[in-house]
Amino acid sequence: YYFVKASEQDQDDVASLRSPWFEPPKAECYISFRARLTPKGHGKLDLLIKKDGESAWSRMERLEAQKDASNWTRYSLRIRASSKRYQLQFTATLGHSAKGDMSLDNIGLTAGCSGKVVSNATNSTAVDANCDFETGMCAWENSWGNGLHWSRHSGETSTRTSGPNHDHTTMTAKGQYVYVNVNHGTGKEGSIESPAMSRGLNRLRMTFWYYMYGQNVGCLRVYMMCP
Repeated sequence: YYFVKASEQDQDDVASLRSPWFEPPKAECYISFRARLTPKGHGKLDLLIKKDGESAWSRMERLEAQKDASNWTRYSLRIRASSKRYQLQFTATLGHSAKGDMSLDNIGLTAGCSGKVVSNATNSTAVDANCDFETGMCAWENSWGNGLHWSRHSGETSTRTSGPNHDHTTMTAKGQYVYVNVNHGTGKEGSIESPAMSRGLNRLRMTFWYYMYGQNVGCLRVYMMCP
């Protein structure tokens, strides 16, 4: 899950979690998610929406703190049908308490929302999935797993006898790559997922460099999912 740790921030500090641009919602639909807001000086957590051509964000909902912060609260908020692409954003504004943490998990869109990603509000070309991981994860995300997590890293891994010494892009110890630390037992899985892509009339080819070494290293599989 994602969370904002209040003890490491100051009052009125702002943190935002922004979605990519989505295709227009063809019918009324809903965004659902679960949240936890501690009741002491939690500040504010707003869900905002912005449509193609708009310069300002509009607030859909302001979340209130729960009396019982030990449980997650489920939210389901309506998104009206529109001919315009849209973007969503969670914005947390911290309160006065160092215990005012805020957490988000299980964010999803119902079928009418489309959920298909476009690169920006004025271009219908699919998001560029090319990534060398030097400046971030691009549009790639950890999607599911049962114990393994893909992370950006540079230089040697903690298991010095099985991981690479450097990335493949820069061939230096400062270069970034993504890897899975498998020191969490056998039978574990972890997936990294690309954004949705549109092939159009062109053929596409996926290329990548990988490094796998060591006893009982397991396997790496590539899947393609079509809508």
